[in-house]
Amino acid sequence: MSSLNTYLTTRVTAKQRQQFVEKAERFGKPSEVLRDIIVAFIENRIVIHPPTKVKEVLYVIRSQD
Repeated sequence: MSSLNTYLTTRVTAKQRQQFVEKAERFGKPSEVLRDIIVAFIENRIVIHPPTKVKEVLYVIRSQD
């Protein structure tokens, strides 16, 4: 693995953080799970479907890479 020398951060609610940590700990450290999610997304092994109730215009339909 190459050197981990940069950060990627996001803001979430305290409840979302706690729910993620509890679920992620079943698979390893939460930071390891986040890394796995990021790599899987980059490699097109994970797909994020737009929510049914959209609060903001964050999702843009795009063609597959």
